[in-house]
Amino acid sequence: MSRAAPSAIEAGIPVFHVPLGTESFFARHWGMKRDTAGVVRAIQAGRVVKSDVGVCNDRAFLLMCSAGPDASITARVDANRRATGRASGHAMYVTPILH
Repeated sequence: MSRAAPSAIEAGIPVFHVPLGTESFFARHWGMKRDTAGVVRAIQAGRVVKSDVGVCNDRAFLLMCSAGPDASITARVDANRRATGRASGHAMYVTPILH
């Protein structure tokens, strides 16, 4: 989502986020589900809700911008996920939190 958001914002294209990770606060907040029927219903309804967009260090964000220990932990979890190729899960946060 964080990589697609700036392009979608610039082009004025609505976003439907299909949650596939451990947590998706954006999808949860907007009631977006991963079931195919729900995605189809959302597209057919054509309802668009405008939302504020935040910008930090020239990067757009739609939900939150982490700072301090939270940002450090998130960055380490993301780096580990990329290095191992594993999908993230709650257990992947244990080691970064302890460090």
